[in-house]
Amino acid sequence: MAQTFPPRSLDYGYPDLTAFDDAAWLSVFDAGFARHKEEIETIAAAGEPATVANTLHAFGRSGALLNSALRAFSCVYSAHATEARQQVYAELAPQRAAHEDWIALHPQLNARFRQLHDRLSAGEVEASAEQRWMLQQQMVQAEAAGAALNESDRARLLELNQRLAAEETAYQQLQSREVGPRKPGRR
Repeated sequence: MAQTFPPRSLDYGYPDLTAFDDAAWLSVFDAGFARHKEEIETIAAAGEPATVANTLHAFGRSGALLNSALRAFSCVYSAHATEARQQVYAELAPQRAAHEDWIALHPQLNARFRQLHDRLSAGEVEASAEQRWMLQQQMVQAEAAGAALNESDRARLLELNQRLAAEETAYQQLQSREVGPRKPGRR
């Protein structure tokens, strides 16, 4: 069973992460990745024509559990990068790269964005200037990420991105070990 965050018992509804076991982070991330994939698949497979609400807004709301877990982990990792947290970070980096690639290269999701773009151009739906800009940015990012690549090139890109994420993480951790812990009062 997937680990969940502890109850939100602190001010402003924040969870008490001091009571959270470092070994449980990967389970929380797995749950976050799984829920985000479900949300993306729901958007991509929607039967009704693409609108700002059912495509762009739904995409913006997706991934809340994953984003919450990533922000929380980033805080505890930045404050105190224990060996256990460094191991979690090392395992998380290629998983996160693969997940982000999966979203950016998702053919049906990108088709929904194109359909929304086409419907906006045809005047079938309305969107604010900000919404149009956001849609355009999403489409540009998908293209830059390799959405237009053929299947074999896309598979190679995914492999390279995961490898780069793992190597980058290893390098960052090596640097932090060489520098050593910060001394109070020193920059």
